[in-house]
Amino acid sequence: MKQQRVYLRVDGRVVGVLEGRTLRRRFKASVHMLQRPPALCLDARLYDAYRSQFDALVFTDEDSGRMYHIDAAHFDRHCFVIQHGGYPPQYACPLRYWAVHDPKAPQEQLCLWQL
Repeated sequence: MKQQRVYLRVDGRVVGVLEGRTLRRRFKASVHMLQRPPALCLDARLYDAYRSQFDALVFTDEDSGRMYHIDAAHFDRHCFVIQHGGYPPQYACPLRYWAVHDPKAPQEQLCLWQL
């Protein structure tokens, strides 16, 4: 059975996708990552409107390919509100709470030991 996708829009622009119970978002860290403190952000109105429909968030950095994962309950617990200029409020969650997968990092190789 194919998972249904729901495209999430802010001001007519797609900013995320709901796939199953996961909210997925693509971003460019060089432009969109909050620097102080290092954090990932999401439009607060969008988050609140769809929160009951997801249990996890996965953000993919288009610059590096890194994937940032967090349980939605952890995001809820650790996020804070920011508002820059004339932009709507956003929820920001510090990077220290996200699990990061870097596909370009060397992978540990499993080895079998003979006894």
